[in-house]
Amino acid sequence: MACAVRAPLADAPGTSLAEGLLDQCRASGDLWGLGLAMLARGALLVRAGSGAAPDALSEAAAVFDHLHAPVLAAWAHVLTAAALEAAGQPAAGAAGRAAAAARTVGLVPPSPAGWLSPPGPRALIPGAGTGGRAAPGAETVDLGLLGGFRLRVAGRPTVWSGVRPRALALLRRLALAAGADVHRECLVEALWPGVDLATGVHRLQVAVSGLRTALDRAPPAGTVRIVRCGEAYRLDLPPTARIDVRDVDTALTAAAAARGHGNLGAATAAGHRVLQLYRGDLLPEDGPADWVVPERDRLRRAVARAAGELAADHLHLGQVPDGLVAARRSLALDPYQDSVWTLLVALHEQAGDRTAARRAQREHAAVAAELGVPQPPPPRPVPAASAVR
Repeated sequence: MACAVRAPLADAPGTSLAEGLLDQCRASGDLWGLGLAMLARGALLVRAGSGAAPDALSEAAAVFDHLHAPVLAAWAHVLTAAALEAAGQPAAGAAGRAAAAARTVGLVPPSPAGWLSPPGPRALIPGAGTGGRAAPGAETVDLGLLGGFRLRVAGRPTVWSGVRPRALALLRRLALAAGADVHRECLVEALWPGVDLATGVHRLQVAVSGLRTALDRAPPAGTVRIVRCGEAYRLDLPPTARIDVRDVDTALTAAAAARGHGNLGAATAAGHRVLQLYRGDLLPEDGPADWVVPERDRLRRAVARAAGELAADHLHLGQVPDGLVAARRSLALDPYQDSVWTLLVALHEQAGDRTAARRAQREHAAVAAELGVPQPPPPRPVPAASAVR
């Protein structure tokens, strides 16, 4: 890790030494060294005015998000937004992520341009100015949105007795954007469609009041808060809070990065992490609500693809039983994937189970018939795992 920091700072960005260090960290699986090297190199690229800076810093942010290192992740997100703005590129999305990351660790800069000169490292350290102590309960919040809403504080589920269903829907809407401001008009439109704004705002205020009362009952009080910012509301969580949706996205990124570098061992580990975390669809209790469906569909498709890629990795590694489980999980999430059906047949063939292979072909044909697509020809038997790569 020390080398990861020193080498990029001592050398010009983009030199063979820095690139070699990044490759070394990737090959050894040293994610901390990799993240620090990316962050240092990205900062130097910003100073040099290089167009490669945003991508380098965005990669560093993904690594630190995966490592649950909120302070370093905040620096990386902040510098990414600043680099995009300095380069004249669209920065709205990056600025939103940077604002949320910076806010969780106590830094609220005025604009992306100001993030290149933050008020010093202590402003990004949770608990700075309080004797180094983090807020009570800062490491004991778990927010689950997959397979149903869950909020645990200090290891105990939050009790919602007396809270109206519409208020709980409001909490779920804010939780989906945890750490980011949601304008009151968006909340009114999502939860009280068709009412005039004044009536909707009044109902919103009543719902927020009920939620705050319930959250204050979860010791230690104030760990999870609903904050009003002008005409917007925000669900504030401690910087170390665990959010399953965020963890799934981080694991998806890690799997893709490992596979891109040819590290199938790390890719399969991250792929299994994705499937472990994905407990079910996003906020199923909110049904076809417009504000949840796009994100629900995105996650479902992304996890289905990741499961299919995991199955292919297992076949390539000769791990057929694990590949069969992953392929079936992929098809359960999205049965309209011809490539995964073909992979499932190949896995059964590789296992020597021709009966199961023919059954998978019939299932595939039935799915294709639903779509009015002609049945694809049966794949040839796969003689060896390496044949599919």
